[in-house]
Amino acid sequence: MLFRPGALVAATMLFGLPASAEEIVRISGWGGSEVAIVNGLLTNVLAEKLAEEGIRVKYEPVDGDYSQFIINGLSAGTAPDLFYVDTFWARSVFSAGQAAPVTNDVSGFAANLLTAFTYDGKLYSIPKDFNTLAIHFNKDIFDDAGVGYPSDDDTWTTLQEKLVAVNKSLPEVDGLCVVPEYARFGAFALSTGWSPFDARGKTRTG
Repeated sequence: MLFRPGALVAATMLFGLPASAEEIVRISGWGGSEVAIVNGLLTNVLAEKLAEEGIRVKYEPVDGDYSQFIINGLSAGTAPDLFYVDTFWARSVFSAGQAAPVTNDVSGFAANLLTAFTYDGKLYSIPKDFNTLAIHFNKDIFDDAGVGYPSDDDTWTTLQEKLVAVNKSLPEVDGLCVVPEYARFGAFALSTGWSPFDARGKTRTG
């Protein structure tokens, strides 16, 4: 969640600073299942605190192209006061001076998560959550192929050898299936030492 510059006062008040008059704070996020969660948070969890602080929240979920909605809004000066931002396009907002730095105490957040939202030595957003990625495999397929199971002792090379062996024994079985988006396969690719750019700073094609 980050703040646009003009909303710094309203944003900091959401974090517990006293308000002398009612402030209307516009917040935005993805639509879909997020809507019920955020509405429940505002209505059942934060309502009393917000009222004490003199804050009225106007929630504006977006069902379409969310990142484009935010970027267009920032350019036009109509963006919400607080909004979710993805790590993959956050820095384009930070570097353009379209967000206000976070000034509240963030000692309760994991330092490595804050790094993703830090630009030029300043923190511009706070992480709302994180999750892990893992590899799952079907034991029956490895048993049928006569190949040992993947284990924590595997390197990428030995894992690849096992997957190739499975495919050779069972040609109808693909070795590995990864969701075709950077947020999913990127973590696995980067852990092998792969880089999306070559020595000249050009995007790799393979």
